[in-house]
Amino acid sequence: MDIANNDRVGKGLAQLKLGLLPFVSNRFITAYRAQGKTGQMVSDLERIVGPTIDPGSPFQDMDVAALLKVMSRSWNDVFWSALGPVERGWVSELRAVRNNWAHQEPFSDENDYRTLDSICRLLTVINSPQAQDAGMLRAEQWRIMTGQLPQPKKAEQTQIPVDPEITPEETALFWVNFDSARTTLHQEGCLTIQGFTGRRKIDPRYGWKYFSSRNAATAALGARKFHACRVCNP
Repeated sequence: MDIANNDRVGKGLAQLKLGLLPFVSNRFITAYRAQGKTGQMVSDLERIVGPTIDPGSPFQDMDVAALLKVMSRSWNDVFWSALGPVERGWVSELRAVRNNWAHQEPFSDENDYRTLDSICRLLTVINSPQAQDAGMLRAEQWRIMTGQLPQPKKAEQTQIPVDPEITPEETALFWVNFDSARTTLHQEGCLTIQGFTGRRKIDPRYGWKYFSSRNAATAALGARKFHACRVCNP
């Protein structure tokens, strides 16, 4: 077993936990609140990760395995509107990686780099500051494999802005459908938009745009007349 490779994977998974914790908790709590299912949130989490969570702070002590499992098991209810099939593949891949690492399976140089690359990509998509630290681990592995540092890349466009200092209770996410016939404002998780896939909502042809707060959404609307959804009451 390559101890150095497994050690870097462990450090990468530690950065992944730090980055996923605010993102997963924010989106999970916001989605359940928008769907009127706050009362069953703890019981649903217990069904996913077990009965050891603290009902008062259910995400507080979750490790990276639990966070990835929550994402995988609640994808259609919580995360589908923010992340696409590629990101879902990374989540599945990293669940398997974490299990292999926990069982001390050996990681080759190539598998080590692939793991750190997937961690970096997922953290970048959710706009996590831990992406930079994970990127340093990836660069180190690249140097070991090739004897040279990777060329710097242009900053990747992020999809989901998440402030790690914001508590889940302060988070509010909104979608606006700039339809020519009827412009509507929806809170994230609204049941009336569950039929739209993340791909269609991101596609400008369908008029959907994402905003990290109600103020940002209404500012973008400007003087345009819009309708607030009667289901989610944004």
